[in-house]
Amino acid sequence: MFPYAGNASGTSRALFTNKPINSLDDLKGATIRATGNWAEIVKGLGAEPVNLPISETYLALEKGTVDGVIGLATFTLQADKLAEVVKYCYDLKVNFAPIYEWAFCKASWDKLPDDIKQVFIDNRNFLEMKSVEINMADTKPAEEYAKSLGVQFFELSEKDQAKLYEIFDQVNRKIAAELDAKGIPGTEIYEETQRLIREYKK
Repeated sequence: MFPYAGNASGTSRALFTNKPINSLDDLKGATIRATGNWAEIVKGLGAEPVNLPISETYLALEKGTVDGVIGLATFTLQADKLAEVVKYCYDLKVNFAPIYEWAFCKASWDKLPDDIKQVFIDNRNFLEMKSVEINMADTKPAEEYAKSLGVQFFELSEKDQAKLYEIFDQVNRKIAAELDAKGIPGTEIYEETQRLIREYKK
């Protein structure tokens, strides 16, 4: 495989619930739909992660078999109709992982003439940024749609935001250490991403 391009959605991830929360402590004991490493974040919050595909999430929220959903972008409120079955949206101010990745079969890539390869390489950044632009454009209309259905939007308190970032740091450092043990510079990569985040937040 030849990794060609990849990016994050460009949008912040959120927590959707059917009951209001005054602080993250209110999530203790709740059942939250969470996939992948989001499950570790949910555990860190004292809640119970439930691994469900997005296709089953609407029904689970409608029936009340889960109390909320974490880790989705707000455009899913419209794209997946989740605004019909949640009442509250909390901006987590995180973008957890790349969700768009493109790759070539290595054998096919190797067969391409160098000038054609260069065309793909020269347009890599355009592809990545265009997909971010599209997702960003979907966000505001989806949020307005959700508001029209009565969904309320909130930000976390400074205390809760700091708590969430600390949980993320613990989970990410654990993952980085596991990569280190496999000979992949996980901690080095993580530290560099944190440096870049600090730099671009200025």
